[in-house]
This record gives sequence, structure tokens and C-alpha cells, in this order.
Amino acid sequence: MSSVNSIGSLGEKRWLAPVLLTLVVLAGIAPFADRAIYIDEHIFLRLADSALENPLFPADTPAIFFGSLREDFASHTHPPVGEYFLAIIRLLVPIFDEVAYRFLFAVFPVLAVISFHELARRFSETPLSVSMLFAFCPAFFVLSPTLMMDVPMLAFLLAGVALFFDHLDGRGGRLVPASACFVLAAGTGYTALVPLACLFLWVLFMRPGVRELAAIAAAPVALGLWLGAMTLHFGRFPLTDTLGYYTAQPTFFLRNVGATFSFLGGVGLFPWAVPAISGLSRRQRILFALVSVVAAVMLAAGLGLGSTPYALWFVVLASWGIFLLAAVIWNARRRWTEEPAVLFMLAWILATLAFFALVADMINARYILLVLPPAYLVLFPRLKLRHAVVVAGLGLTLSVTVAYADYSFVNAYPDWVRSNIAPLEERGYRVWNAAESGLRFYLEERGIETLTTTDTRPTGGDMVVRQNTFRYSLSEELAPLLVLVRSYDLDDPFPVRSFNSEAGAGLHDSRSGLVPYVLSDARHDRVELWQLSPLVEGLPQTDVSSSKATWSEQGVILVQTEDRLRVPFQFPEGTELRYELEGEGRVEKGDGFIDLIRSGEGQVVWRNVRVVPGSFPR
Repeated sequence: MSSVNSIGSLGEKRWLAPVLLTLVVLAGIAPFADRAIYIDEHIFLRLADSALENPLFPADTPAIFFGSLREDFASHTHPPVGEYFLAIIRLLVPIFDEVAYRFLFAVFPVLAVISFHELARRFSETPLSVSMLFAFCPAFFVLSPTLMMDVPMLAFLLAGVALFFDHLDGRGGRLVPASACFVLAAGTGYTALVPLACLFLWVLFMRPGVRELAAIAAAPVALGLWLGAMTLHFGRFPLTDTLGYYTAQPTFFLRNVGATFSFLGGVGLFPWAVPAISGLSRRQRILFALVSVVAAVMLAAGLGLGSTPYALWFVVLASWGIFLLAAVIWNARRRWTEEPAVLFMLAWILATLAFFALVADMINARYILLVLPPAYLVLFPRLKLRHAVVVAGLGLTLSVTVAYADYSFVNAYPDWVRSNIAPLEERGYRVWNAAESGLRFYLEERGIETLTTTDTRPTGGDMVVRQNTFRYSLSEELAPLLVLVRSYDLDDPFPVRSFNSEAGAGLHDSRSGLVPYVLSDARHDRVELWQLSPLVEGLPQTDVSSSKATWSEQGVILVQTEDRLRVPFQFPEGTELRYELEGEGRVEKGDGFIDLIRSGEGQVVWRNVRVVPGSFPR
């Protein structure tokens, strides 16, 4: 197909388009370069640190995952290529800095867009316009600044496919680097094997050649050798636990299907930008739209989405996702006789969507990102300039909106840590972490240790940080003796939510919502400070027969029958003792102890005794 460019004469200068696209990608990352660590980024950073100490087996380091203590990261769901690159960044920038890390990691989104442009030159008459649309789509734009492995995997994959097709066109010296890119793609993310399997079958079907098939097969072979080395090192197949996790999860196939379409419609292309899609007549567009809306309504009814506005928003996005997939299939059917490679693109799209819908325990924007490059190449064989400008502008506006909403959300956690943890530590409190993801990362950056589900290290008066979004159980000895001392709602006036179960937004996990983003003012999260009752000298309590703190439906209580009960406790500076009391009693604070004094007859019940800063609201 001709490589005529729709934007002036840029297509005549091969070097100018990559430079322009590089600047576009970096300009999109720059406003969000200080984006806080979130989702699984802290895991990749941890493994990067381990790679510096144990480069052969970075996964051989202890792990805590939602409170579960594991000996190693052998069952981690990503191979280590991306972690090695992060390890290099660690060497260059030893003290973690969000801006430096994200700009250094930007080599991958830049490579992804440039490689996509190389493919677009083959499949589209307007490669630069189509590449701009891809760079501005929400899935790519929002994920570009992240330290996750999905963009690097896609970058290697697209580079490999572009080089591979160059080889098929007779350009020498392309097959070996293409194979190397395939190996790096699979070494960054297992799901790269799905489109690679489609490419292997397409080559086998269309033009079988031993060299070409071997170049593709090198990726699963290299991955198999790595898994074999891991098996020998750890004494078990590393994916056993991973497979066990997924098979143990409840299967919500219908929810995955619904989320697949709503996410495809929400993060793939600006909703209902129908005029930009070529290859469809006016009558076909009307028919596809009607069928898509009906199918989305049926999905919404089957999923029981609750409120009418939310269900309508789902229908808007899901119907657009169904329309896009139908248009992809229709365009591919029209084109594959003249361009057989379109058949590979279609297989890539359908196999990947089916894989995630059937296997994954949820859908997210990262999964949808993997199918967008081939979808764009099939949908846009030619793109009129006026359509490109309008849709790119709308797409960029939507992407910036969602990116800002997500940025505000994730940055609320380090802001909370900076504002609230230092004052506690300065007063002398010991603080423990029982949160995950970004909040956990910034707490651990301050040296705060993470509790496991069996931890009994805290002592009376210690604070424990928990959160609503990622909550896990604590030990049976610890959890019943925690007293809630303060809650913090992480709010934001910006009226868009990207990941919020209360609002039903699930950009990073469809279990939080079947649409990727939604208009809402729901709080981002609630962070809680809990305190191990000061009446607890240590865990586990060896004697709970009498005068020991214990759990009750009204909170942590201590039933006192003695006239005086002394509890060792050192009061942090600037704090006060608070409690609820049943019966007649009083408290006397001494140097390193608390005396609970019964003033009258009968027992005294001390409830939710806590020692908090005087500035805390009552």
C-alpha cells in the first residue's frame, strides 16, 4: 500500500515522522512525569533491586503479597527483561525519583509509536495520521508514563513485527533483529506469545519458511529455557503457583466479555468517532450501530449494572467497542485477499481478546492496549485529514482528562504519607504498614515495615496503616485488638474517576467497575490509622482469663475487677489517652505506665482505649 502521508510533506522525509512522534510521546509524558508509583510498579522496582544483587535469578528474593509471606517471586507473572532495564536505571539514579525514572523508561513508549508508524506505512496510506491517533488514544496515553511491563512488551513486539515484514519484503539483515525483538517481547510479558503464535500460524499457512518459523519460535524456546533454569534453581516449576491462582479464582466470563467491549470502546478510540473509520458505507454504519447498541443493552441487562445512568454509560462504551470489533472484522474481510497480512492482524486481535476474556480474572486498559495497534492498522487504511484532526483532538482531550484523573488519584497516596506519617514518627510512634500498591511503596520508602497475615511484632500503642481499596487480613492475635483512631478520605474535586469501586470505574481492574472511567465525585480511597490497644503488653497475649484486652462487638474492651491495674506504656510526646467507660473508674498516667483505677463497686469496662495526638478529632 502507498505510503502517502496526510499531513503535508512529512511522509517524504522518513526521519521527520519518527522525530515528530518522539516529541509527541515525550510531550504527553512530561505533565505526568511525577506520577506516583501505583498498581504493580513497586513489585518491578523491588525485582530491579534484586537483579543488581542476583542478576541470574532476580526473583530469588522474599516477597509479601497482600500479607502473604512468600520465599521468592518465582511465580511472578512477568519474565525479567523489563526488570533488568529498571535495574540499569537504578544504577544511573540510585535515589528513586519519579521524574527521572519515567523519562528514562520513556524509551519504550517512543519505540512503540515509532515501530507502529513503520507498520502503518505498510498498511495505511496515511501512516502519520494513524500513528498520531494511536499515540493519543487513552490506553496508550495513560499508560505511557508508567513503569509497568505492558508498554515495553508492546514496543518489542511491534518492533519485531515491523522488522519481520521488512524481511518478508526482501530487505536484508532484518530477520535476526526481528527474532531478538520477539524474544525480548516474550521475556517482558507472557501474553506476547499470543500474537506471536498467530504470526507463526499465519506464516505456516501463507508462505512456510524454516528460517521465518525459527525466528518466531525463538521466543517461546528462549522463554522455555528460562523457565527450565528457574525450575532447576527453585526446585519447582515457577508458573505452578500462578496457574493455581488463576484456576482458583471465580470465573466471571460474562463480566469479562462486558468489560472487554466497554474498555475497547472507552480506551481504544474516542467513543463513536464513526466518520473516521473507512471501508463502511452509510447503510453499514447504521446497521452496525443498531446491532451494537442492541447487543450492549442485552449485555447490560445480563450483568445487572444497577443504576440507570451507569448502565447507560456502559451501553455507550460497550456498543462502541462492539462496533469497533465488527468494523475490524468487516474491513479485514475486505482487505485480506489483497493484503494477506491483514489476516494475521485479525487473528492477533481476536485471539488476544478471547484469551483475556477466557483466562484473565479481570480486564483492564493494559490488556486492551495489546490489541489496539493491529486494530488501528485494519480500521484505517486511509484517513482523511479533517477526520484525523478532529478525532485526534477529541482523543487527546479524553486521554488528558483520564490521565489527569488517574494522576490525581495515585498521587493522593504519597501526599497523605508526607502529611501524616512524619508527625507520628516525630512524636515517637512506631508505624506499621498493612496497605498495598502505591501507599505501601511510599510507606516502605520511609522505612515502615509491611505486616504479614501472621505478624505479631507490633506492641501496645503501635499504629497500623490500612486502606479500603487494597485490604487484607491481619493475624488472628493482632486484628481483634486494633482500635480505629482516625480515618482519612482521599478526596478530589476533579469529577472523573479512573479506578474506584464506589464509582464503578475500573481502568486498572474491571472488578472495581465495568467501565474504565466515569463522571463521579466519589472519594478516591479511605486510609485508616489503627492502633494496637495500649493495654496489650505483647502478642500473643499469654493469659486472657481476666483483666486482658479482648475483642467485642463494641470494640476492644478490658474488663477490670481489680482495684488497680498497672499496664506498662510509654506515652509519645504531645498525646492524650482516650477511651469509653462503663462503671466508675479513672486513669493515672505515670512514667512508663498507665494505672487503671476502679473507683466504685463492681466491674469496670474500658472500651477502645487509645493514645493519640491531641490534634486528632474526637
